Amino acid sequence: MHEHCRICAEACRRCEQACRELITSLT
Repeated sequence: MHEHCRICAEACRRCEQACRELITSLT
């Protein structure tokens, strides 16, 4: 896997986690 793909995947997981926390705080 290319380095930028790995970095993007890590960012994706962090964003996904933040999204879930945001949704939880809004509901």
